[in-house]
Amino acid sequence: MTDVFISYSRKDKEFVQKLHEVLTEQGHQVWVDWEDIPLTSDWREEIRHGMEETNAVIFVISPDFLDSKECGVEVKLAEEYNKRLIPIVYRDGESSKVPHSLASLNWIFFRESDDFDSAVETLSQTMDTDLDWVRAHTRLLTRTIEWKDRDRNDSYLLRGDDLREAEQLRLTEVEKKPKLTALQQEYIYASRQRAMKIQRLILGAVTFGFAVAIILAFVAFFQFREAETQRNVADKAKETAVSERDRAATAEHEARINEQHAIAAEGTAVTERAIAIDQREKAVRQSQISMAKSLAALSIPIIEGSNNTELAALLATEAENINRLAEGNGYALIDNSLRKILGGTTFNVVLGQHEAAVIATAFSPDGKTVASADDDGIIHLWAVFDPSADPITLTGHEGRISSIAFSPDGSRLISGGDDGTIRVWDVSNPSAEPKTLTDHEGRVLAVTFSPDGRTFASAGDDTAIRLWDTTDISASPITLTGPEDTVLSLAYSPDGQILAAAGADETVRLWDLANPDLEPVILRGHEGQVFSVTFSPDGQTLASASFDKTIRLWDMTNLDEETAPEILRGHDKSVTSVTFSPDGQTLASASFDETIMLWDMNNLKADPTILLGHDNWIGSVDFSPDGEMLISASADKTVRLWNLIPLAKPIVHRGHEDWVEALAFSPDGKTLASASDDTTIRLWDVSNPTSQPLVLLGHEASIRSLAFHPQGRILASASDDETIKLWDITDPDIQPTTLTGQEGSILSVAFSPDGTLASASTDTTIWLWDIFTPSSEPVILRGHKDGVSAVAFSPDGQTLASASFDKTIRLWDMADPTRDPKILSGHEGGVLSVAFSPDSKTLASASNDGNIRLWDVTDPSTKPIILSKLEDQIFSIAFSPDGQVLASALDNGTIQMWQVTDPSSDPIILTDHTARVFSVAFSPNGQILASSSADKTVRLWIAQLETLSNLACQHVRRNLSFDEWQRFVGDEPYRATCPNLPIHPTVLEK
Repeated sequence: MTDVFISYSRKDKEFVQKLHEVLTEQGHQVWVDWEDIPLTSDWREEIRHGMEETNAVIFVISPDFLDSKECGVEVKLAEEYNKRLIPIVYRDGESSKVPHSLASLNWIFFRESDDFDSAVETLSQTMDTDLDWVRAHTRLLTRTIEWKDRDRNDSYLLRGDDLREAEQLRLTEVEKKPKLTALQQEYIYASRQRAMKIQRLILGAVTFGFAVAIILAFVAFFQFREAETQRNVADKAKETAVSERDRAATAEHEARINEQHAIAAEGTAVTERAIAIDQREKAVRQSQISMAKSLAALSIPIIEGSNNTELAALLATEAENINRLAEGNGYALIDNSLRKILGGTTFNVVLGQHEAAVIATAFSPDGKTVASADDDGIIHLWAVFDPSADPITLTGHEGRISSIAFSPDGSRLISGGDDGTIRVWDVSNPSAEPKTLTDHEGRVLAVTFSPDGRTFASAGDDTAIRLWDTTDISASPITLTGPEDTVLSLAYSPDGQILAAAGADETVRLWDLANPDLEPVILRGHEGQVFSVTFSPDGQTLASASFDKTIRLWDMTNLDEETAPEILRGHDKSVTSVTFSPDGQTLASASFDETIMLWDMNNLKADPTILLGHDNWIGSVDFSPDGEMLISASADKTVRLWNLIPLAKPIVHRGHEDWVEALAFSPDGKTLASASDDTTIRLWDVSNPTSQPLVLLGHEASIRSLAFHPQGRILASASDDETIKLWDITDPDIQPTTLTGQEGSILSVAFSPDGTLASASTDTTIWLWDIFTPSSEPVILRGHKDGVSAVAFSPDGQTLASASFDKTIRLWDMADPTRDPKILSGHEGGVLSVAFSPDSKTLASASNDGNIRLWDVTDPSTKPIILSKLEDQIFSIAFSPDGQVLASALDNGTIQMWQVTDPSSDPIILTDHTARVFSVAFSPNGQILASSSADKTVRLWIAQLETLSNLACQHVRRNLSFDEWQRFVGDEPYRATCPNLPIHPTVLEK
């Protein structure tokens, strides 16, 4: 194993010799091909071998390096192996030629104008950074390639400590570079599979031992029966012959011993059986938990390697299934995987599969159906929201269908084919014969409906554009002429007044349909065939896509020849299709480079979002009517459906103008109240996230706490203005009742199950209010030595817990609140929040010392469980309604969700907030976790892992295939990962 491999142009050999000498003097092992490759060796194979066994690769960048084909091969090899890449600049070259993987890194400059010694020092520090990780990565890569080269022979797999260390590498690689390769991930996974198989063999041996024990018990039993027989013989012998007495006595003694042995053997067998069953159950459970973690860990590299989000979602969901059945501790890893898979803007699934290249797609106006057409003249109609439904198939064309379009009312579908025909299909009766139009000579390559549906246009090889009257299709169409070559695309303006046509003559022509006899406006500029045109929804922009790899945006309000269009560059090959989102904010483009790009129309200088997933060129893209999905058709024979709105991202409520300090759900879960330093309270409709909140005004300073009365009608709020206000949320016009008396900021309010209101203040007191008897005097509780930060009632109403900056918690007996409370101490900082478990037996406390403690309320003398040891303040904690999860809000802007039943496990971490989180609250049904932050937002999160897996099953279109199950899950009996979907056809074939 070497420290570094140097990739360079032979024209820079003199510099590399100097660099090699310096690095060698520093003790580094350096691989350079001028001395390390034997003359008789396969040169390329030696280069590959040297790359495999090195920790890092130095690329000596110069104009000759950038022009060298072999240097380019070495860059790709280093990328394939995920090596640490160190670019150094010896001579400046064209930056556009620098490979992306090197351009994105920090360069070290060794030019003649640079300080050589300083550059060497920087290079050495770079090589030594995180060296243990790089060496481990290299060792693992070497073993992985050896396994691959040996045809994946099991004897080369990892085992024991090597396997555990490799799995630890995989779990910690999130913050490390270089990343593990997909092959390394597969090697670790295969090693774990083999380890589990060996474990199963051990279980078999244990089971065999149990069987042997049973056999021994039977042998002992028959020995006992034999002893009984011998004793009977002895009795008869005693009666008939006194001389046989001693022998009979001996036989009887032996029989009794055998009987005792049999009883002992039977007891041993029962014990061994119980031990074997327990060991087997534990081993099976541990095997299942390991499997669940492996599947979850593998799902993210699958996305990074191929963007196969559907397979990744299925593996993470199966991980959740296995972990839940095994009662395992893999929830944090699985939750993280599912949130990453479902939380991005690139989640996609295969909507359908053709038997030939798919050329065109179209969304129906209601968004429920997708039509796709292929090279064989087949059209499929897919049900977007019913994965189990078979597609409706339309046949009739002979050869490729290049273009399809739905009428604006969705009743008709038109298609144009290479057979020179246009077919008009009745979508409500797809089995009916379509109307066939044959006026064109040659291929029909473009069809489109006018916005009002009264006309559709068609064009193709014969360069004539025909306008058809949809009320009388048999009537002769109007013909527009002008293009000098094949027409490849047509588009109506949103108002139907302009028709754009693009084609092989490298132009876009615009006809004024109010005066079709006028010469069309011609837009020139593309340097190749124009494959696609589309208008923005407001009609002010026309986008065109071309063979020249560019997209041009033409300003329809200013078509002066001197006004150059905006040019979008990004695709590496011809751009085949462009389409605007319904709101006009996004332009999607598809290309022969197998990518889809999403361009932000408000910031065209920003890099586009790139969608990966297809394995061949993409011929068509189309937005759903609501803009939340995108459909694409490819020569890889698939139709893909992209979810552009993240499925698992939190819902974000904005509106507060300052920090949001407090949250509370109404008892029925329909309303979420939030309170802010902007002195307002906002009431959000949980079932309608897009609705505007009701704003409550009245406080004169920051609002620190909220609490709903158990009956849900009254909302209490506490403020720095030294008041508590009681709001009737059923009639917001009623002025709130104001409670006063406590001095200082009121930091917390809480209702007991019977409606008693507790309030806590910086004046060190707690007041108990009877809110329905305003004239009654509140009960005042004293004892804390510093301000009281939080109060919480136990669900059974018997106890009030109070937390204070004096580092203590006090438990007040509500049967007689004036009695001295029990005091819980141990925190090293002020206690900021307390929460009871639903069964009232556990109290959780959080502090600015970074600790969460779980106290046994039934025995306060019991040492608490410390759930968290962090350096950040914890402002708020909340139990889920089932008591299984405790959520915490941190100063570092994250939320942590702890499994209370397994305190040693890692928490689930939620990270979307951009500033400290002040409050967390679960909805009454436990499905939602709400959080509020100094970033002025309120966010609603999916709170349950099972909900995330169910969400995945709602959006994938299939279950795992038989081969996928065997590859990833192994020998476990096949089952449907998503019960709502049919078993994969390949399973039924087995």
